[in-house]
Amino acid sequence: QAIHRNGVCCPICGTQQQVNGRPLSPRELKGAKRFCNNMACRAPLFQFKRRRTESQQRGSYKPYAEREKIIRSYTDKGQPVPFHE
Repeated sequence: QAIHRNGVCCPICGTQQQVNGRPLSPRELKGAKRFCNNMACRAPLFQFKRRRTESQQRGSYKPYAEREKIIRSYTDKGQPVPFHE
């Protein structure tokens, strides 16, 4: 309910998004690729969908996700990431 009343905010900087002086509604995000109204931020308010092509094998994303998880475990602790990771 709050999102309909307050409109959409940027996930990066938190700026409320406006269209013609009124809050941007979630439905309006589907119509076009929009960017944050904050000129210092300009983060995209959309996300590309992951499409599987014929050349991709099922489960090919899992090894990437596991590597990312390991790397984040180092960076979250403020440790340098070993070269082999």
